Amino acid sequence: MTSTIQQLSERRLPVRHVLLFLPFFLFVQMTATAEPPVKIPDLQHLTRPRDTVKTDSLYLTTLDSARFVNPPPRTVLTGNRSTIRLLPRCPVDSVLIFVRHSFDNVDTLAHLSSPPYSTEWDFSSLPDQDQIHLQFGYRLFHPCGRIITSKPLPHQWVISRAVKKSRKKHHCRQIVPPDTVIVDGDLSEWKRTRMAPIGTAGRFAFRWTGVFLYFAAEVTTGTITPSDFIEVHLDPALTRGSFTDERHRSIRFGPRSRSFCIVACDTGSGYMQCDSIVSLLNEGLSWRVKTGGGGYTIEAAIPFFALSDQEFPQMRFGADVTIRSGTLPVSFVSWAGSTEYTRYNPGKWGTVVLRQAMLPLKIFIVASGILIGVICLVIVILLLRHLFNSERLEREEHTGGSEQLRAISGCIADRMTDRSLSLAEVARTTAMSTESIEAVLQRELECTFEQYLGFQRVNAAKQLLWDFDLPMDTIAKRCGFDNEEALREPFARQFHADPAVFRMKLKELSEEDEPEPDAPIQ
Repeated sequence: MTSTIQQLSERRLPVRHVLLFLPFFLFVQMTATAEPPVKIPDLQHLTRPRDTVKTDSLYLTTLDSARFVNPPPRTVLTGNRSTIRLLPRCPVDSVLIFVRHSFDNVDTLAHLSSPPYSTEWDFSSLPDQDQIHLQFGYRLFHPCGRIITSKPLPHQWVISRAVKKSRKKHHCRQIVPPDTVIVDGDLSEWKRTRMAPIGTAGRFAFRWTGVFLYFAAEVTTGTITPSDFIEVHLDPALTRGSFTDERHRSIRFGPRSRSFCIVACDTGSGYMQCDSIVSLLNEGLSWRVKTGGGGYTIEAAIPFFALSDQEFPQMRFGADVTIRSGTLPVSFVSWAGSTEYTRYNPGKWGTVVLRQAMLPLKIFIVASGILIGVICLVIVILLLRHLFNSERLEREEHTGGSEQLRAISGCIADRMTDRSLSLAEVARTTAMSTESIEAVLQRELECTFEQYLGFQRVNAAKQLLWDFDLPMDTIAKRCGFDNEEALREPFARQFHADPAVFRMKLKELSEEDEPEPDAPIQ
């Protein structure tokens, strides 16, 4: 600016002209030396630095200046007392240990000035806490005068004294065409769906397809506030553990707020919010809210691909639905029975069972198919057994069998025309007991006396069919049958042909080849 004024002076301009241009030169000089303001864009970061450091002249905020040795991370505290021990990673004059619990209560546990930096903590007065509501923290007083403070650490510890798991169970019906669900907050499509009560504050239901898990809830409240919300907790792997991790999802819906997802994952140095999974959930999630009538309704479609990496959803998974009303006094209610400070504990959640559509019909079809298969198998076995027995009887007839079997067979042949021939008469003729005859037939032929007698009669009729001049009634009576009709059924059962048809076949063969009476039929 000075050089510019000198140039104006050398040109011998009037002083009033110099004073006239002086403000303009001052403005140009200021804009040339000042840096333009930079606008910082709002970005969504999918990864967060674990060890955040904030500093000023006195305070330093970090997450890695010390670590809790006892209790170790991911510990379930089951009693009423525990030893809390902190191990600083830098020189300190003293250490302050505190715990945050029950949402926003902070208790100082100890202020220690010499190692070991440990203290006994009595938490008998505290209710059970999940990994988000129970958070330890510390404050280190450095010799240089600085104070190193940590943020409360979530996802590390749990207080859970109750071992009993929730036995709540909700059945989720499959959606098949023409049924559809349009996510618009209107629950008219859910009228035929049985909804489960959430205490006295509302009710909910799940439905599913191969792609989405649909959720609907109806909440009754006097006044709707921005603090009101309903949370859906999902455990697709049904771990039923005390800690949540990357396999669990907690999704919050509010009538006066946006949806919010909670997913804790292991980053290697600890557990923290997994923004990549949360971003995937938010991208695929669709939901609507409708207020009025003394409450509000929520309807949502949650994609299965954002719940787990399984190709198909499991038929059972852990779940809970909780409602929190911000109207004073604040109220909280859960479907599965968890409390406000244990609602992120999967061990407190119930079970959702996916039911396939038309399941009874499918079961009936499968059972009918199995029954038909069993019946067919039994028929095949009986036919094979019958054929085997027939072949065995014929083989024994040609070989003769034992002396006792030949005696039985000879007695039957001699009295073939006797329609009243019985086991007792054969026993008297052969001088054998009835038990002995049954034993011989069972041992050598695996048949009863009635079966063997029927086989001999039918086989004799087969031989007589070669005499084409004999009438069928005569053949039947010579073999011990009353008439031709009585012969037809056992003959067809043994030779799979009617006697008259069988005789015609024999006659045709005799005209062609004149075979021997015992020659097999081709």
